[in-house]
Amino acid sequence: MSATGRWRSNYRRRFVALTAVLFAVLLALSVATLPNLAAALIPVKWYQDRPAVVWGALVLMVVIATVLARRERRRDGHDRSNDLTLAKSLQVDKHGVALLPIETNPSSNVITRDPPKMANIPPGVMVRRPALEAALRKLLLQPDTKGRCVALVGQGGFGKTTIAELICEDQAITNAFPDGILWVDLSRDHEVPPLTAKINNLCAVLQGTRPQTDDPNLASRYLAELIGDRRMLIVVDDVWHQNQLSRFMHAAPNCVRLITTRNQQVLPTNTQMHPIESMTEDEARQLITIGIPGLENDALADLPDLAGGWAILLSLINGAVARNVQRGWSNADAVITVRDELARNGPATFDPRNSDDRRSAISASMEVTFRFLRESDTPDDLKRYLDLAAFPRGDAIPLSFLEPYWKRRAGHDTDARRLCREFADLSLISRYARTASSETIVIHDVVHQFLERRAHMHDELVQMRSDLRNVWRDENTASQ
Repeated sequence: MSATGRWRSNYRRRFVALTAVLFAVLLALSVATLPNLAAALIPVKWYQDRPAVVWGALVLMVVIATVLARRERRRDGHDRSNDLTLAKSLQVDKHGVALLPIETNPSSNVITRDPPKMANIPPGVMVRRPALEAALRKLLLQPDTKGRCVALVGQGGFGKTTIAELICEDQAITNAFPDGILWVDLSRDHEVPPLTAKINNLCAVLQGTRPQTDDPNLASRYLAELIGDRRMLIVVDDVWHQNQLSRFMHAAPNCVRLITTRNQQVLPTNTQMHPIESMTEDEARQLITIGIPGLENDALADLPDLAGGWAILLSLINGAVARNVQRGWSNADAVITVRDELARNGPATFDPRNSDDRRSAISASMEVTFRFLRESDTPDDLKRYLDLAAFPRGDAIPLSFLEPYWKRRAGHDTDARRLCREFADLSLISRYARTASSETIVIHDVVHQFLERRAHMHDELVQMRSDLRNVWRDENTASQ
């Protein structure tokens, strides 16, 4: 409805309401039988002298109000009948919310869908990951998918959002969800105003008008009513808090939720999780060489290994090598220079300047998790995670050694088991292994390198390693 239409609609409703109030007041005054009471309640003397004039005007107002009320009901019915048509023609930027465009063929009742346009990565720097896509497709297309949740879980920058975008373009998926695909990117918007705004945007996609409510509970229930029995895929991207995800879990029994998150703790108990891990060596080599003519796999040497299969870093390496080639360097010189920079300065060396996009910068991607820990109920947990930079890269770290090390760093006892479980749930460590005799954690090599570089820049690495050596000495002395 246009702004003028909304103004007229509000005006008609106010007129009807005013008429009802006046009618009730005058009716009450007319039945007042005691003269003194009537005189007290009716301050306008000429009404007592001319009641027919006043009642005649009131009757005219009632007639006008009745006509306006009927017109308003017809308009509301017409708007509701056009909700689906409006939703089918509406397209919304995926970074807020998006419904894959749907249009109805006027000559039949068949609903058709345009090719999805949800992928946000330029085609020239994207590599398909067939094994991951096939596994996710299988989960989403299971016969009993109604009302179920599927989650992509993994370290930041490993490609969760990209895989979700790719699967939304899969023909089998679009056929399985004939009523469309809703997408909402939550990031860290768990505060009420931005979260409610995103829910309202989804409602606007479905009905063509945006609800005027600031209450997330009302907005989420209204969204569930709009979805109703539709068969849809609802993608909830980059979830961090339970109160974010809960807004999109109401009703909608025929829908499937696809969730991407680093935080396993937010997922419902019946969620089917699929871990997103490092890219394979072949996928990593493909990503580095895309768009660089003549660059063969053999020329890459150990560059893919240095990147550790980290998708976001591989994409940044591809851009760095391409820029060197554009400057007129040979492919070999371009690769060697990038390799040396990576080995010397760490994975964040290729981050775009002033970038806070978690999908285009290593630092931004890691900082999102660091901020989550910093703002948690136990902010010291971030310090304990950063303390892991002192350990040798690639080694399995035993919890029996972590406990005294963290105690020395913190100055008080720490619950190493709780911390390691939390880090594992947040995808900050690549493995948390428990056996009958020991418990160990392993950090992804490239993440470990990032931690080392960060600690060095803050002049903390030397002290960390000094504390580590002292704890190692004390433990050895105690065991002798």
